[in-house]
Amino acid sequence: MSLNNPYNESDFMRNRMTAATRPVAFFVFALTALPAVAQSPADLRPTAYAIKGATVFTEPGKSIPSATVVIRDGLVVAIGPDEKIPPDALVMDGKGMTVYAGFLDAGSPRGYDVALRRSQTGPPAVEDMAADPLAATKADNRKGLTPDFAVSAALKMDEEAIAPWRRVGFTSHLIAPSGGYFSGTSALVSLSGEVPRDATLKAPVALHAAFGRVQGQEYPTALMGIVAHTRQVLLDAGWLKRKWQTFEANGRVGKRPAADPGLEALWPVIEGKVPVMFEADTPDQIHRALDLAAEFKLKPIIVGGKSAWKVTDRLKAEGVPVVLGINFTPAGARESELAVRVREDRERLRKEDYSCAAKLHKAGVSFCFMTTGLTGNRAHETFRENIRKVITAGLTPDAALAALTTDAAKILGVASQVGTIAKGKPAHLVLCDGPFEEARTKYKFAFSDGIRFDLDEARAAPAGAAVAAGAPTGPG
Repeated sequence: MSLNNPYNESDFMRNRMTAATRPVAFFVFALTALPAVAQSPADLRPTAYAIKGATVFTEPGKSIPSATVVIRDGLVVAIGPDEKIPPDALVMDGKGMTVYAGFLDAGSPRGYDVALRRSQTGPPAVEDMAADPLAATKADNRKGLTPDFAVSAALKMDEEAIAPWRRVGFTSHLIAPSGGYFSGTSALVSLSGEVPRDATLKAPVALHAAFGRVQGQEYPTALMGIVAHTRQVLLDAGWLKRKWQTFEANGRVGKRPAADPGLEALWPVIEGKVPVMFEADTPDQIHRALDLAAEFKLKPIIVGGKSAWKVTDRLKAEGVPVVLGINFTPAGARESELAVRVREDRERLRKEDYSCAAKLHKAGVSFCFMTTGLTGNRAHETFRENIRKVITAGLTPDAALAALTTDAAKILGVASQVGTIAKGKPAHLVLCDGPFEEARTKYKFAFSDGIRFDLDEARAAPAGAAVAAGAPTGPG
């Protein structure tokens, strides 16, 4: 070593080692400095479940005792008394439990952003008071007509709003627009809590219609004008469709017809491809809706149907189903103070409401239930109470179950996906500790699109945590 070298050999080797290890140390530091990537809850869910030893109602009236249901990747892959349980499945003890297909809510006001819907009265316009005639209707009057509004384009997942309904057995609901004469098309969405594109079962399901009042004093305001208004837009839609068909047949040569999204949205309706759900309670309202449907060859579904039992002959003959509301009016707090005749009349009307479903079933009219109209913090519990009232009034439990599952699925056009428990179908299930209709029965678990939800409030919300019951907990 040179005497002029200020470093000795040990210093040289130490520096050499430090230089060699510096890149490695920097790399390790860089890795530890990176933020931790949170795991998605979906990554923690089991890929398979096995419900063992439960009584399984594959559909109303058909049950398998001591059965095993195997679910994998969101689908029912096996069902029966001797099914083999996969080694990677999370096993759920079903002893003493009853498994039903998840319930379908055929009419829910929850789940979409109303702010994304355009005005029912159209854009504001300045009236020319010097024009003539002042009594004339605007050339393009679309008051109350928003058939081009699609709920599927405005879905808003609100866990706080849907969790209570999951706790009473619902695993999917029809999100329906309201207000106006043609208010838009609905979408059937699972209560899986997934993003809209993954939760949508079917869209559009139906166009929603009503002959009620719309805000504003402009035409139409009277019932006769409202019916004429809706007839005119259907006629206009048919006329524009024929214009486009002629334009296409001529090789798209000549004057091009107008592009009108509002009228074009009605084409599948007048072709019979998309049904129309008419809000109608009284016999007159139901006949009015059926008359309009017959004139334009529409596929009608009656919604509400409070007095549908008075029109069973026509409903049965024309094969028109009913989405039945069960938002019954309870006895008032001071009703006992009323005259005897008034009390008796109110009680008679309540009994008619309770027995409507049984009368529809007896007449052979297809129907299902909706939750629209049920309000308050405990609306989901009111739903269960009202189902029991319907059964007490004469509807069999099997028929009530069908209205919540198989018949609802058929009416909404999704029988291939939900409504029954079958191999290959998405897992929409609800697990109870007894018959679904009994007051003492508790709903324990639900599966929506194969995602498991613990419905027990004590288990779903750990001590000190503000977790809504019905949210996915633990593994799955």
